[in-house]
Amino acid sequence: MRKKRILSGVIAGILIVAMAGGITAFASTGQKTLTANFNNIKIIIDGETLTPKDGAGNQVEPFTVDGVTFVPLRAIAEAFGTDVRWDGSTSSVIITKPDGIAPPSSQPTAPSGNQAKLSDMSSFTYQSTIWAKDWEASAEMRMNTGDFASDVLYASYMDPAFGSKGGEATVDYLVDSRYSRLSGTLFLEYDSRSPRSTQRLIIWGDGKQLYRSPDISGGFMPTEIDVDIANVKVLRIGAEFDGGSADRRTIGISNTILTK
Repeated sequence: MRKKRILSGVIAGILIVAMAGGITAFASTGQKTLTANFNNIKIIIDGETLTPKDGAGNQVEPFTVDGVTFVPLRAIAEAFGTDVRWDGSTSSVIITKPDGIAPPSSQPTAPSGNQAKLSDMSSFTYQSTIWAKDWEASAEMRMNTGDFASDVLYASYMDPAFGSKGGEATVDYLVDSRYSRLSGTLFLEYDSRSPRSTQRLIIWGDGKQLYRSPDISGGFMPTEIDVDIANVKVLRIGAEFDGGSADRRTIGISNTILTK
């Protein structure tokens, strides 16, 4: 998720185009001739040098025009996990950024260092039952107390037909025994504060239940959690929702930190 947030800054600071050479540039209503300067410009993302390529896999080179650096759009966008397509009917470059928790990567690993934010990690796998919504991320969310929580992971449930059996949503993280504690703040979302519904947060380590919250419903006060995850390889975060109410319900954990 960190790279997706960086992308907005990259786009704001650099003029990005789909081409990487040539001297003819098209304006909004015509064209003009430009002088492109090639100076072996390197693109470095998080300390790694990127070799930009076009959609056909051919290597393309950044250049400058009148002091402005032009780099290939597709290579930059794909480096940040976004999708790029060209809409010829409107002459538009469409960049699509995945919402919420990123889908599993081929090698999802835990960040290095003494501490990591769970929201910065890619999920290993996730699943949900009918009417429950997968765990997602949000920069901010209002709690049932009226205060706002930041850096949130949350799951939701909506029972459209009173009396269903409820549901659950889980997400797994491959932490590879690198951390010993998980901490954060468990809360009920503001629009979910009805006392007619109950839900719980459950945390597993390698299939063993490590934490189970009390029932969460209207009047629940945000609660600090601190869970021992020493020697855990696969960490699972789960939301369990009881049936019997058509109210929409969301629970979340904010500022969730993994500590060695």
